[in-house]
Amino acid sequence: MGNGTATSVRDPEAEYLANLRYLDGRGDKLNYGCDIRVHLPLLRFLAKGNVLEIGCRRTACSTSALLCGVMENGGHVYSVDLEVEGPCSDVFEGHPQWSFLHADSCNDYQKIMDFITRPLDLLFIDGAHSQAMVLNDLQKYEPLVKPGGYTLLHDTDFNDGHPEYCGVREAMADYGRPCTFLPGSFGLGIIRKDGDWGF
Repeated sequence: MGNGTATSVRDPEAEYLANLRYLDGRGDKLNYGCDIRVHLPLLRFLAKGNVLEIGCRRTACSTSALLCGVMENGGHVYSVDLEVEGPCSDVFEGHPQWSFLHADSCNDYQKIMDFITRPLDLLFIDGAHSQAMVLNDLQKYEPLVKPGGYTLLHDTDFNDGHPEYCGVREAMADYGRPCTFLPGSFGLGIIRKDGDWGF
């Protein structure tokens, strides 16, 4: 920008659709109802090395961004979810940089340890949203993130009045690590492991 040339920035929805087309041209199989669209460019930017995604859900929005990131930067995305069927398995199955495990992040810890490669460069948590479950995910998996790596948590600003769905921010406070929050698309929490906040 210092040379006076204009730079174009795509809106988050266009970025999301571009992510899907970029993967393998089969984005028409996905559900475009994406509740994390504002943060997809950041997920894509930070995704490299070993990436663990807890909760990929039906829309596969975050998975598409993470997979684009490792395709560009090198690495592998390991997705864990209780749901087996859905867009992730329909679109990404067989991709050499993506693996899926049908598991519960709380009760299947050893199964997940055997599934992933460590240390992690990026941990993305968007599974169960109760305070206890999010804290469990942080306590079990954030220590696997290497120094300088990131942990991202979605839905820090989500509040529909049901405690089982809105405990993310509280769990981060309980965990006690320095963190920052980004607004939009129900909020994103960021923990940088043993490093400054520079991207």
